[in-house]
Amino acid sequence: MHDALGISCSYMPKFSRNFIKETGDIKKAIELYISEVSKGNFPGEEHIFK
Repeated sequence: MHDALGISCSYMPKFSRNFIKETGDIKKAIELYISEVSKGNFPGEEHIFK
C-alpha cells in the first residue's frame, strides 16, 4: 500500500503504480486502485515481470 500511495522511499518498484500522484488524495487514490484492479487495468504489462 505504501508504494501505491507513494509514501515509501524514492524508489518505485516495477510492479507498483503511484495512485496518489495521479489523484492527489489518499481516499481517491484507494478508490482509483480498486477501480483499476476491478476493471483489469492494473496491473498492466509494464508492471509484470516475465
